[in-house]
Amino acid sequence: MTIARTQDVTDEIQRISDVVGVGIIGIQSALRSGQAGEAELAGFQVLLSTASADLLALRDEVGALDVTGLELVPDAESRIELWGWQVGALSQFRKVAAQILEARSIAAQLRSGRRPRTHVVIAGETLQSIAADVLGDWREWERLLDANGLDPAAVLTPGVELVVPERR
Repeated sequence: MTIARTQDVTDEIQRISDVVGVGIIGIQSALRSGQAGEAELAGFQVLLSTASADLLALRDEVGALDVTGLELVPDAESRIELWGWQVGALSQFRKVAAQILEARSIAAQLRSGRRPRTHVVIAGETLQSIAADVLGDWREWERLLDANGLDPAAVLTPGVELVVPERR
């Protein structure tokens, strides 16, 4: 794998994450407006299936990479840099996979006819405080993040309605 290919893979992971995030926002919007019909659900399911397949193919490519045995890498420093990239990429795969799982959970709730629970953000709340209140454990805040397609650095705005995943 060349350095240029590592950037392509990094970009592709981000693209998949962005596509899933936009899909989550779209299905949430349809939910809020009451317009989440079979066509929207079917499109959302296709989007998630495609994203999952793309993510698995990339993960397999990156996971199979034997950085220590690469002859293309000229020196130990470059090899270490590539190994660090590989570890980071595999971490990103796990995050996007969690995002896809949360999105599938929302889609399953919709398909069954149950509307996902929501929470309206109040001034001063954080994802951790909301997770403690609605999921029973502040450490579940990343599930809120994934279920709503939010960026970890996002600032919560009072009045925003968040989708609450089911308790584990």
